[in-house]
This record gives sequence, structure tokens and C-alpha cells, in this order.
Amino acid sequence: MPNLAALAVLALVLCPNAAQEPAPGQGGTPAPAAPKKLLPIVETVTRAGKGVELSADYTKARGVLRGPTVVCLHDAAGSRGEFKKISEEFIQYGCPVLAVDLRVGKEAGGVVNATAAAFEKAAGKPATLTEALDDVATAVEWAKELRPDGKILLLGSGTGATLALAFAARNPAAVDGVLAYSPTECLEGVTVAAEMRQIKVPVHVGCGSGLEEKSKTTRFFNALDKKLRSSYFPAEELQFPPGAGQLAHEDESLRNRAWHGVHKIREALTTPAAAEGEAK
Repeated sequence: MPNLAALAVLALVLCPNAAQEPAPGQGGTPAPAAPKKLLPIVETVTRAGKGVELSADYTKARGVLRGPTVVCLHDAAGSRGEFKKISEEFIQYGCPVLAVDLRVGKEAGGVVNATAAAFEKAAGKPATLTEALDDVATAVEWAKELRPDGKILLLGSGTGATLALAFAARNPAAVDGVLAYSPTECLEGVTVAAEMRQIKVPVHVGCGSGLEEKSKTTRFFNALDKKLRSSYFPAEELQFPPGAGQLAHEDESLRNRAWHGVHKIREALTTPAAAEGEAK
């Protein structure tokens, strides 16, 4: 019988830089350390949208920020409050965050959805998810106004992920990357997975733990161009929540697994130091 230990040593000698391929969907090495501690500056801002005024939290920091602007879209019952901890993490890597209240939703993280409340008061009824697609277009335009030279990274949680994917498919040149967590087929009369072949930018897909979550999300993952997609489907025993909550996991080592694919896209969309400008 061959000496397995000797063979292992020989393999390291012959291929010292060979990379260890992670299991599909299980993430890779931990997230890189943030370069420095930045103090988040959060402003609650508003902008006229199509038929409603949108409210949002804009998180930035002093100094030069070279990362993309992250536009966050919450789940159907939520609000911009879903992204408080996630925004604080993104800003450490030079990424301002525009977390928008869509015209659908109620509350998250103790923050009431001001846009949805205003729409329902004016219209006399709640908005539909299809109507909320107009808010995605407004949010992307808004982010470009705030940072005209910045890249746009669209992040969606739950139904917000579905809206992000549908928008990116129908507007291929409008954003530079997408992060989609636990999307579902929730738009009436539309099969979003069928439209996703039109997406031409990198997309990272994630979900909560469990076979049902993975099954629903895999449908969307498989619809993407193999050269543009990445994923993190956590094992059931890790008990990750559905949606973008995996990016705010209390366990740092588990949180780093979820951020690995995010940082791959973030790094690709970050302006090189030699070309950096003043942060906005």
C-alpha cells in the first residue's frame, strides 16, 4: 500500500500554490479584513419617485470611498431598517449604502416603512410588488445622482431580491452587479427566472439554511450565466436565516463565509487607488 502521507507531501512540493476548490455553494476563504475602522454617517433622505416620495437611509463616511454604491431592497413586509448592520459592514470597505423604503412593506429593525405608509394613505390601498418595480428604477437613478462616478451594486432580500433580478434583466446596463438573497417567483404574470438570461453583470445568490430554501434559490442560480454567477447556500445545521440576514449573522466566522462571494464582486467594482476621487 502506498504511503499516503508521503504522497501528500510530494503533492505539496510539486504544486505548492494549488488552490483548494470549495464545494459548490458553500463559500470559500473568510472575508478580507476591513482596512480601517470608519465611522458611518447615516442620513435619512427623500426623493420624488413615480407616484410616491421615497424615503431612504444613506450611509457614508468621511474620506475617499472607492467601492460601489450598494442599493438595498428589503423584503415584502419590511423596511430600510433591515440593512442597518449590513450598511455598517459595507462602509468599512468603502461602499456607501442607499437602503430604500419601497412602496410595499411595514417595518424592520424598529424602522417603519415611510414610503409604503405614504403610498397607502394616498392610494387608499397597499401597493403591489409589480408597482414597486418603479421604486427600483428610482433608487438606481438616485444612487447615480449621489455618486455620478460610482458603480452600482444592487442588493435584494426576499421579494426585494426578485425585484433586483427582474430590474437587472430588463435594464442590463443600469447596474454593475447584483446580490440576491432568497428570491421567489412573486411577480404576478411574470417568470423572473426566465428573464434572467438577459443579465450581463456578476450576480451572487444566497439563501437561508434548509433544503426548501436551497431548492427555491437554485432555480434562480441555474438561470444565470455560469461565467457571471456565484453562490452561498449554507448547510442546514448552520441555521442561517432567509434573505440578506446571513450578512448580519452574529457569529463572525459564519458571517465571513456569507461575505466571501460578496467581496469578490465588491473588489471587482472598486475603483483602483490610482484613480480615486473624493468621496460623496
